[in-house]
Amino acid sequence: MIVTIAEMAKLTTHQIRELALRIISQNPGGIRYSQLVAAISSQHPETPQNTIHGSVWNLDALHPNVVAKPSRGLYKPVETAD
Repeated sequence: MIVTIAEMAKLTTHQIRELALRIISQNPGGIRYSQLVAAISSQHPETPQNTIHGSVWNLDALHPNVVAKPSRGLYKPVETAD
């Protein structure tokens, strides 16, 4: 049986956050909010963009030991944050 994108399940908010944390950790120079949302959306187009926005906008507050927000709209891994 072949599974197409249309048959794939939408990501949960927890799954979106885990993916976002992985993407942020892979970008030591930081990643802009819009790029982060676009990266998640391109990997999982079946997940509504509003769900992605609602899941990642406050990652720095939810995971302060992992994500820093040194300037508006920029997410950086804590070990590289200035």
